[in-house]
Amino acid sequence: MEFLKPLEHKFKASVFNLLKLFLARGKKELIPIDGSKLQKVLFLRPDKLGDMIISFPVFESFKRNFPQVKISILGSPRSRMIIKNDNRFEKQYMYLKNPLKDLKTIREIRADKYDCVVDMIREDSVTSLFLSQLTAPGKPRVGLAKVKYDMYYDFNDPFTTDNKNHIITNTLKVLDAFGIDSSKESGYAEPFLTTEELRFAKQTIEQLKKTSLTKIIGYNLSAGMPNRVWAKEKSVELVQQLL
Repeated sequence: MEFLKPLEHKFKASVFNLLKLFLARGKKELIPIDGSKLQKVLFLRPDKLGDMIISFPVFESFKRNFPQVKISILGSPRSRMIIKNDNRFEKQYMYLKNPLKDLKTIREIRADKYDCVVDMIREDSVTSLFLSQLTAPGKPRVGLAKVKYDMYYDFNDPFTTDNKNHIITNTLKVLDAFGIDSSKESGYAEPFLTTEELRFAKQTIEQLKKTSLTKIIGYNLSAGMPNRVWAKEKSVELVQQLL
């Protein structure tokens, strides 16, 4: 179904061109946002599992700096497994790519009246742009590395071609919108796992240790898109170097 991706992008671009006149422009003067005056904040992370995991330090830091704020997340079915027991979130919504169901979800979110929306998707995304506009109309919108859509966000950590920072460091930049110095925040935060899940992980590691292995390294072979998958020869060379 990968051939449908270009069609999806073209469709979204057409919708954007039709509706961009109705989009609210950002107000840079609203920044920094006074977190002590916020009650509810919505984070948008409707993408893959790994993207959700690298965002945990943001949620952890935000809750530590503003414990009175109730935060909610708009995720996707692909990331639900890692947040289903996460008590950092008051509410969890799912973006299903189903127009009727997603409109219902947007109505539910609007009824909850969030004080701010944080778009966690780095760089331009038509999907997250419209979600940021529709979920909390008139409220501050925080974005990351937007280029074409910079004008629609009140805060946007600028995109630079020479950015060599780790993706977690770059994602933490959304905290700057709230007067938090992201460079001083930890890039590590654990997921909320059940006792059964932790037990399974421990048993798996113990089983591996019963072999002749002395060290265990996890290597993720997957990628979000086929054109981001390493050539087999590179993977073999990496594993050989690790060994």
